[in-house]
Amino acid sequence: MSFLSKSKTFFISLIITYILLVGVYYFTSVGIRPTTLFLQMRRYLPCALAVAIAVSAWKHAGLNLNKLLPHAIVGVAWVLVYPICYWLTYHSTLTFIDKHYDESFGAYFFAFIVCLRLLLIKWQDSRIIVFGFGLVDTMAALIPCLQLVYFANYQYPITEAASIALLQTNPEEAKEYLLLNLGYFGITATVVVLILMLLCFVHLNKFHNNSAVTLSKKYIAVAMLICLATVVYGSKMFFNTGVMQTYVFAKEYFEGANRFKAYHEQNFADLTVSPSEPVFSKPSTVIMVIGESASAYYMSAYSDVKNDNSPWLKSMRGNDNFILFNHAYTSRCQTVPALERALTEKNQYNNKEFNQSVTVIDIAKKAGYETYWFSNQGYISDADTPITMVAKTADHAEWLSEDKSLKGKYQYDGDLLNCLKKVDPTKNNFIVLHFMGSHEDCINRYPQTFAKFSKPGEFDMVLNYDDSIAYTDYVLREVYKYANANLNLQAMLYFSDHGADPYRKRNPDAAGFKALQIPMFIYVSDEYKQLFGDSVAAFKEHRNAYFTNDLMYEVVCNLLQIKSNHYNEDESLLNSSYKYTREDLTTELGKMRLVDDKEPRKAQ
Repeated sequence: MSFLSKSKTFFISLIITYILLVGVYYFTSVGIRPTTLFLQMRRYLPCALAVAIAVSAWKHAGLNLNKLLPHAIVGVAWVLVYPICYWLTYHSTLTFIDKHYDESFGAYFFAFIVCLRLLLIKWQDSRIIVFGFGLVDTMAALIPCLQLVYFANYQYPITEAASIALLQTNPEEAKEYLLLNLGYFGITATVVVLILMLLCFVHLNKFHNNSAVTLSKKYIAVAMLICLATVVYGSKMFFNTGVMQTYVFAKEYFEGANRFKAYHEQNFADLTVSPSEPVFSKPSTVIMVIGESASAYYMSAYSDVKNDNSPWLKSMRGNDNFILFNHAYTSRCQTVPALERALTEKNQYNNKEFNQSVTVIDIAKKAGYETYWFSNQGYISDADTPITMVAKTADHAEWLSEDKSLKGKYQYDGDLLNCLKKVDPTKNNFIVLHFMGSHEDCINRYPQTFAKFSKPGEFDMVLNYDDSIAYTDYVLREVYKYANANLNLQAMLYFSDHGADPYRKRNPDAAGFKALQIPMFIYVSDEYKQLFGDSVAAFKEHRNAYFTNDLMYEVVCNLLQIKSNHYNEDESLLNSSYKYTREDLTTELGKMRLVDDKEPRKAQ
C-alpha cells in the first residue's frame, strides 16, 4: 500500500493519459481493424509512460501540479485538434481513417517540456527561463491554433493542397490574401492576440516561492533520459503529424518538380517535331494566353448573366475566325497542379511525371518559333513552381513583378501589352501571356478607372469579379488587335487555369463545378484557314465537345500543325480523332467526373 500511495500520481497520470490517447485515436478513426487498434494501444503505452514519469518527477520535486497547465494545454491541443478536424471533415466520405501521430507528439511534447523545466530547476525564477518556456509553449500552440482557424474558415483540415498553395505564394500574393481576408484591423487584431497569447503563457510559467525546490540525482537522470528519448521519437512524430505531413508532401512535390531541370536537356534532345519551320507565307506569330480564375459560368460570352462582362468575346461568336469552346473544364482548381499539366504532356489520364515531360515551349522551339513568356503572375526564384520552370526554358522570359518601372504599383494585365512591343516581327514567334486575370482580391486586378459594374475603390466580391472579367476581355481584345496589326497573328489560344465562384469563399480542397468550368477560344487567320481547312473544320466540329485543360498540350501541338514523337493526336480536342467524351473525363485530378455536373452550360 505504501508503494501505491507513493506512486499515486504516477498511476493516475498514466491511466488518464493512456485513456485520452487511445480514446481520441479510436473515436477519430474509421475502418480500422482490431489488430490495428491493438497495435496503436501498444504504441501509446510509451507515450503515456513518458507523461506519467514527467508528472511524477514534477511532484517529487515538490512543485505544484497546477504549474503544468501551460504545457498540458499545448499537449492536449496537439492530441485533439487535427484528429477531430480531420474526422469531422471526412468520416462520412472515407472508408478508412488512421491518424495517430498527433496524439503521440502531443504526449511527447508535454513530457519533454516538463522534464526540460525540471533540469533547469535551479534557474526557475530567471525571467529569461520563464520567457523562454512561455515562447516555446506559444510556438508549439501555433499549429493547432492555425488548424482551428483554418477549419473554422473552410470546414476542412489543412491539406496538401493548402500547403502547396502556401509554398507557391509570393510575398505580394500573401499580402493581398491577408488584406482580403483580415484587413488591417484583422491583421492588427491577430498580432495583438499572439502577443496576449505569449504573455499568458509567460505568466503561467512563472514560479513563486519555490526557492528551496530541488531534484535528486535519480530524478535528474530520469529527466535527462526522458528529454533525450522524446527528442528522438518526438521529432519523428512531429513530421508525421497531420499538418506537418501536408507540408512535407508539398515540399516533396516541389523537389520532385525541380528535377525537371536535370531531365529537361535530354528530353528536349530526344524530341522530334516536323515540320521544323512554319509554312506561312511570311514570319508569323502564334499566341497562347493563360487566364486566371475566370469561370465561364459567370461570363456573358458563355452564360446568361446579369452584367455583360465579356462583350468583345461574346461578339466574336459571330466571327468565322473565332471558335469558342463551350464545355471546357479545369483539371484542378488550383494554379500549379492545373498548369503543370496544361503546359506539358502530363495529364490526368496518363502516368507521365512532370519532370519527364515535354512542354509546349519545347514543341514550339522545335517547330521553328522564337519563344516568349510574359507573365503578370508572381516570380518565385528560391522555390520555383513547375510553371516558372517551364517559363524559364523560353528564349525570352519576363515577369512584370521584376519590372523596376512598375515597382510600388499594381501591375495589371494591360501592362503586358508593352511586352508585345519587344517581339521581333521579322521572326516566327510563339508567345505565352500569363494573366493575373481574376485572381483573389479582384478589385486589384484592374485600374479603378476601368470599373464598370462596381463603384471605384469599393470592395464587392461579385461586382469586382465582373469588372476583372471585363478587364480581361478588354486586354484580350487589345492583344488580338496589336498582334494582328503588327505580328502577322496566325493563331491565338485563350484558356483559364481554373475558374472561381465569387459567391463562395475559395477553398483549395472544395470547388464546385461553377468554379471548374473555364472559358476557352481559338482564333485562326484567313491564311491559316486556307492552309489547314480540314483542321479548322475539326476545330469547329468540336466546339461543343467536352474537354479538360490538362489536355491543352495536345491542343497546342495540333494548333501548330506538327507531328511529333511526343504528341498523341487522339488526345487533342482539335483533332478529328479526339477520343474523349463527357463520360471519360474527370476534374479535380480524378476526384470528380464531368457527368456529375448538373449545370453544364448549354451549347451556344
